[in-house]
Amino acid sequence: MDPQPTPDILANKCPRCAAAVDPRLTPDLPGATSRVTRDGGARVVVCGTCGEREAMRAGEDWEAVPLTDWPVSIDTLLSEDRLRLEFMRNCVIGAELIGADDAQAMLDGEGE
Repeated sequence: MDPQPTPDILANKCPRCAAAVDPRLTPDLPGATSRVTRDGGARVVVCGTCGEREAMRAGEDWEAVPLTDWPVSIDTLLSEDRLRLEFMRNCVIGAELIGADDAQAMLDGEGE
């Protein structure tokens, strides 16, 4: 079941960070479903940046910020953004061209 945009998102505000979001956001492209609402609770849609922030918190085993503490404090948002930026600075993105035979071998599980 796809989450429906929350009233805050429809009002162009993210409920987690309280920042303005793109007014062109539509139910077809709502942002992200908050991780704190995925285990049987109501689904809350947050902006894409907060979706990334929550993912980074989960990856670092940081406790999720409960809905009762939303909107999240500026200090917490800055801590999350510092983590996101450090992660992005350390990422290495690479690409290589492969031929059709190599692609098929990868699909068949014969690669590396």
